[in-house]
Amino acid sequence: MKEALSKKVLQEVFIGVIVRCVLEIKKSLNIDENFFLNSTALIDHPYPRDFFIYSLLDELLKNFCSDERMLDSLFDKDGNLLKEDDAKDENNLKRAWLESMNDELNYRKRKLLEIFVDLINFKNTNEEIFFNYYLLLRKLNFHNRMDIDNREFYNCVNKNNLTSINDLKNQIDNILIDLSKCWFLKNGKNGKNKYSFNSFVEKFKIALKQCTMDQFIVIGTSTNDLYSLTSRSIHFTPRFLNHKIDEDYVTANISHCALLTHKILLLIKDILNLNTTHLTDLKKITDLNKYPERLAQSEISPNFEVGDYVIAYNDLARITKVNISKYGFKSFEIKYLGQQPLPGIDKDEYLARYIKRLGIDKASLIAKMNIITGEDVTKDPEFLEKLLDKSLVHAWENGGLKEHMYGNESLAQIKLNKEQKILQNQVVDVLRNRLIFVLKLIFIKQVKTLKLDK
Repeated sequence: MKEALSKKVLQEVFIGVIVRCVLEIKKSLNIDENFFLNSTALIDHPYPRDFFIYSLLDELLKNFCSDERMLDSLFDKDGNLLKEDDAKDENNLKRAWLESMNDELNYRKRKLLEIFVDLINFKNTNEEIFFNYYLLLRKLNFHNRMDIDNREFYNCVNKNNLTSINDLKNQIDNILIDLSKCWFLKNGKNGKNKYSFNSFVEKFKIALKQCTMDQFIVIGTSTNDLYSLTSRSIHFTPRFLNHKIDEDYVTANISHCALLTHKILLLIKDILNLNTTHLTDLKKITDLNKYPERLAQSEISPNFEVGDYVIAYNDLARITKVNISKYGFKSFEIKYLGQQPLPGIDKDEYLARYIKRLGIDKASLIAKMNIITGEDVTKDPEFLEKLLDKSLVHAWENGGLKEHMYGNESLAQIKLNKEQKILQNQVVDVLRNRLIFVLKLIFIKQVKTLKLDK
């Protein structure tokens, strides 16, 4: 398997740094383990920010312990990935074992995502008063839910619990704060509802506008990317996706959890303004790796233009419109060329991640057509567009371009040779037909060299 997913690399590069940074951060806080374990009943914390940070560090340590346990199960004592023949899995125990680990990783990843979203939003409200408000609201939310539960299922009104609710509301009422800055509050008809938590989806939307390119890669660019994906591991869902979970997939998921944890640690570094040894090293290593930024750019806002020829999923198409969301993410309207995937749908819209651009040099093609015709073919844009479309579709369907793009080189070569013979035997007299003929030849000659780019 790839070295990037070996046990040694996972432990030393991805996971080991986590525990070192967590222990380092804990030393900088004003609370210790004893205070943390015995202060949960406090209404007004003396160190609300430190308590919040210590709480999430606790989650990161639990993730570390979980990852180490999984690695011991996935690798032998020599660090080799344990792989068994699926044919021997008569009782489906191997599949259930791997999917159980993947489910655990996903529910932990869901927690990490929630932590990340809160942290990045706290960067703009990095004051003790906001952390204190947040903690009070958490306690109020707990007691409110208890009251609702008691009334619904037991017809019971507990006065002790109501007293706690009133005390917490009084504490909140005494906080002098700009409610418009409280991203964790739910929006009401007349502004912020100071006693109600905002939904995760709304907090996620706020966080997205503050994320950097490298952060998008680990948290996604919509709630469907990571939040909804992990929900399927938390809530029961009848199987509707044919997706195999194997050993490589699980180890990749472990590395994804670790990368998300790295981003959380760097946010803590900024919030606490820490320049400790291990955190500084993690920052340097992260900054040196520019690949996540380039990957995010290609999936979020690639430099595609109207008129570019692309492969949308598996179909040849041309971009007809570029959409940009309020978050700056691009999607594209495309026109299918040749056979449509579904009858009656000649145009559709796709996210950038589902589109790959064909590396066609239009300027070179137009220059050759100008030589053939002796005039500027760009004077008739509509004719030029139809000409290019028709010629490219011919290469796609008859000249082996489709097979070449799908990696079936043997079949691509067979179709290419056949089409070259057909074109060589054709005689064309009419200028416009001759132009189509020559364009077909040009595309056919380029079939084996055309590549996809992002």
